[in-house]
Amino acid sequence: MSKIAAKQIENVLDTNSNQEVLGIKTFKSQVVFDQIEEGYKMLIHEGFIYWVQDISAINFEGNYRIGVVEGIFSMQNYMDNQWQIM
Repeated sequence: MSKIAAKQIENVLDTNSNQEVLGIKTFKSQVVFDQIEEGYKMLIHEGFIYWVQDISAINFEGNYRIGVVEGIFSMQNYMDNQWQIM
């Protein structure tokens, strides 16, 4: 059986070539961007943008996040078992 190229199917995402995606997309779980900076992956989850060493351990020493906390946009570092404003 032969494969069907993604470009032959309307509205399918092609993971092997450049593609423009229009419209609003809603994700029901976190979105991960692999290896943004050496040793870190970037992910978007529950209103924050995170830089983490392991996507399965968001709350881990040395991870960072940015987002709005109590109406203020802030960058935080996870240390001493809690998120702390930098």
